[in-house]
Amino acid sequence: GDGICDENEFVDCQDVDACNFNILATDSDPGLCEYGCLGCTYIDAENYAADATADDGSCTFDMDTVVATTCEGDANGDGQVGIMDLLDVLDAFGSYCDE
Repeated sequence: GDGICDENEFVDCQDVDACNFNILATDSDPGLCEYGCLGCTYIDAENYAADATADDGSCTFDMDTVVATTCEGDANGDGQVGIMDLLDVLDAFGSYCDE
């Protein structure tokens, strides 16, 4: 497919979003790409996918049931320290707390 035909051609999945992306492939065959491994891999999420082996960022959480986190810096209780934690802290910055 790239205009070069020699003994070094290697056809495989070249879609970086696929579970079996192969950086060594010289030619792409989209039919070889597999996407079944993607899903939410965080066990405490509402949409946890037990068969997923690669997290796709789709995890959702019921914040009413999240009581505490064991992850220091995890302001929103999603199991990881990330940009949303920083935004939550900045959103509350300067406000007064009830005693």
